[in-house]
Amino acid sequence: DETTLEDCLVSLNVLCYILLTMAKLMTPFTPFLAEYMYQILRKLMPQSFSSDEQELSVHFQMIPQSDQSLVNKNIEHAVDAVQTVIGLGRFLRDRKYPLPEFVVIHHDPSVLKDIESLEDFVRNGLNVRKVTLSQDREFYGVEMCAEPNYSTLGKKAGAKLKSVTQLIREMSDADIETLLSKSQDESPLKIIDEVPIELEDIHIVYRVTKQTRFEDTAEQGFVVLLDYKADASLKEEGLIHEITNRVQKLRKEAKLNLTDDIKIYYSVEPHK
Repeated sequence: DETTLEDCLVSLNVLCYILLTMAKLMTPFTPFLAEYMYQILRKLMPQSFSSDEQELSVHFQMIPQSDQSLVNKNIEHAVDAVQTVIGLGRFLRDRKYPLPEFVVIHHDPSVLKDIESLEDFVRNGLNVRKVTLSQDREFYGVEMCAEPNYSTLGKKAGAKLKSVTQLIREMSDADIETLLSKSQDESPLKIIDEVPIELEDIHIVYRVTKQTRFEDTAEQGFVVLLDYKADASLKEEGLIHEITNRVQKLRKEAKLNLTDDIKIYYSVEPHK
């Protein structure tokens, strides 16, 4: 969806509110900087606000109180999920040109819905043409295997650690799926060789078992796949971005304004 004027106004108002709150919180520690920020922000306030004697200085203000009504857990969860998948994607990415597809696999549809709501950030953050969200691990040849978490399991298993470790590693993809589908209130999730097993006692490892065009990595329940097969148009688009970035850098170095006319000279070496 295109950004509307209303979206811009909301964003600017939120930014102003945050900066104003920060200035008030900073006052005891950086009084001069806080006052400088506050005086600039005052000019953006309604006339009735800025003319009030109490509003003349940040030092006349009370320290802001926490307002829990402004906390939106859904947005926090969505942003956290997006940050995770972008981080995983950047771990894989080493090409400068745009890439065709980025696949995010997660078993929880609500998490995928959160990412879908911020899909543009993922697409732009990783410079990919298409973002695919899926729960279907089998389609992409992704399997799960389990490894013991020795830091917690060692204390529980004691002398049985070796046998429990072997049985955990022998768990099938279906066994792990069943384990993950159980309620978090159910305890223990599984008993192996008379040792109670909780989710914290095992590490879930994802691996791609078939040869595909994707590079893969996984973390925190996410599996991400990045398609590296870029066609000529994607590489040309990457070249355009590279040229644009270099021109912008030269403009900055020359201290030019955005409205200044410029002439660009370039040379191209022919392919041999």
